Amino acid sequence: MLLNELLTIKYGKNQSEVENPNGKFPIYGTSGIFSCADKYLYDKPSILIGRKGSIDKIQYVDTPFWCVDTTFYTEINEDIVIPKYLYYKLLNVNFKELDEGTTIPSLRTETLNKIKLNIDNIKTQQHIVDSIGSVDDAIEKNEEIMLSFQKYIKSLYLTYIVKTKETIKLSNLIIKSGTLLKNNEWSNDSVIDLSSMPQDNICIITDSNGTDFSTNIKTLEDNILLYGSIRPYFKKCGFTVNHFYVAGTIHTFKVIDEKYFTYVLATICSDAFHNYTNANSQGTKMPIINWETFINYDVPLISKNELNDFYSKTINVYNMIKILMQKTIMYKRIKATLLNKYFD
Repeated sequence: MLLNELLTIKYGKNQSEVENPNGKFPIYGTSGIFSCADKYLYDKPSILIGRKGSIDKIQYVDTPFWCVDTTFYTEINEDIVIPKYLYYKLLNVNFKELDEGTTIPSLRTETLNKIKLNIDNIKTQQHIVDSIGSVDDAIEKNEEIMLSFQKYIKSLYLTYIVKTKETIKLSNLIIKSGTLLKNNEWSNDSVIDLSSMPQDNICIITDSNGTDFSTNIKTLEDNILLYGSIRPYFKKCGFTVNHFYVAGTIHTFKVIDEKYFTYVLATICSDAFHNYTNANSQGTKMPIINWETFINYDVPLISKNELNDFYSKTINVYNMIKILMQKTIMYKRIKATLLNKYFD
């Protein structure tokens, strides 16, 4: 069947009039949720497809939502297909091969509508949804815990700096990390790049195929912090596990003193720091926060006792989150195996 027999593609809309950080409905971009809204655009199960930018990162939503104008949402014909089954089916489509953009990856409705899919009967669809869905449930539960860690560390950080008047330059707390590679050492592995980093989520567990890159790849060690240098308003920062390569468009660094690790992590994911990098980035279409400006940030300076207290309240949680991230990566591999089993 053609895709347009299964769903109707609709355009997302500008969020400026409905955006509210305290709103009850999530706003989706091509890389995930980045804000909230007072109103929803659609309230039935839908598959979101990137219209511009991250065109290969489709998303499934089954609660009321808003999505921006760089993203398509879909109205699914549930008489023919179970929405989540169709989502799983589309995960095996290589949307990058359909790219029709010149400078920015782009998709057109006319091209998407012509995608051909073999659709199972409803009984088989439900079996597949139940099988893969159980793994998805475990992934979603873990991801909720990861997000709660970010909320915890940001909230705790604010309580420590509320009365702080002194500052210290970030350059006194961190040093640059990573060695630029030249011989495609990463080609048989995965790479953390800007397209795989989630927005406003410090737990980075997604990656890209190493064969997609030919240059500008660096080594990545354990307990390294990351911050996306391009378009810092996307708030892409955090840490990862079990990854050894990272794109050069991402600032990677380590703390000079281990006791500052979680404090610096909390600093770079704070609203104040994101505001700083956004305000001080250079360029218009693709603003960049350069390293010299990045490390010139004035970090609130807390006392040694407060720093030790902050570290003790966060480091064990951080280590538990790393274990949870490893398990979630394993679940994602199981999901990929099941997708290949049913749809390859």
